[in-house]
Amino acid sequence: MRCWLTFLFGLLPACGDDSGSDPGPVLPTPSSCDPGPGYREAGAPQQVDSVEARLVDLDGEPVESELVQVCGLDLCTNGKSGIDGRVSMTLGQKFLEPAFKFGEGRVSARFAQLLPGETELDLGEVRTVRLPDLGTAVPLVAGGSVAYDDFELTLAGETEIGIDGLSFRTAEERGLRAVAVPIAEAPDVVAEGPGLEMVWAATPVETRFCPPAALSVPNSEGWAPGTAVEVYLHGVDITEEWAPYGGWAKISDAVVSDDGERIETTEPGLPVLGVLGLRRAD
Repeated sequence: MRCWLTFLFGLLPACGDDSGSDPGPVLPTPSSCDPGPGYREAGAPQQVDSVEARLVDLDGEPVESELVQVCGLDLCTNGKSGIDGRVSMTLGQKFLEPAFKFGEGRVSARFAQLLPGETELDLGEVRTVRLPDLGTAVPLVAGGSVAYDDFELTLAGETEIGIDGLSFRTAEERGLRAVAVPIAEAPDVVAEGPGLEMVWAATPVETRFCPPAALSVPNSEGWAPGTAVEVYLHGVDITEEWAPYGGWAKISDAVVSDDGERIETTEPGLPVLGVLGLRRAD
């Protein structure tokens, strides 16, 4: 159960209470906005006995001591990448739509790679995206623009910001960080997406904005002013509220600014933060 639920209903101490640090208030998921469209569909359970992989960054360097999971819509098993980024998980269980999930949104971005229908899996090298240093995070505050380098959010004064307090416990972890992901080196789940032409990895992942935030990023591909753009979210949430688990869903429209410098969301804007893909509209 998410930390904000345990905090809100008093089932457990607030997240971070046992760490000796002061993480600040745990912010519940906004409740005044309409929920996402939902994508959950029933599937057949799949036996997964073992998963092997090697977690590397976009430069091919190993990512050690990073959270990895085999997660279905019904069950999760946790592990960690070891020396040289090696992952070895012995499972022997059935999962509903299992995926190899990697990254917490602290050191590296969070992805979910759906697993093929085999019981013993060797995924080989799995590329992930390192996030900028934690100390560079910018506080997420309603009532203006919040920018991390060229990645900019505009939050109305009344915006409710819902952050997963279980994953992000300190003030720094709850700050905005973002990085552009080169398409050619991106993780396989990007190549499997809907023809994406730009990708940004942003955190704290699964942060909710109500009303949705306005997003602005550089027009790095040089698209003509007025070009219509679609913004997609990579689904890592097993509730599948905003995107299918391990897949992608369109969450907003956008347009290239009149001066051709930026791509800016139009209605409805960005309801949730995570790995975002952009492409020109058909």
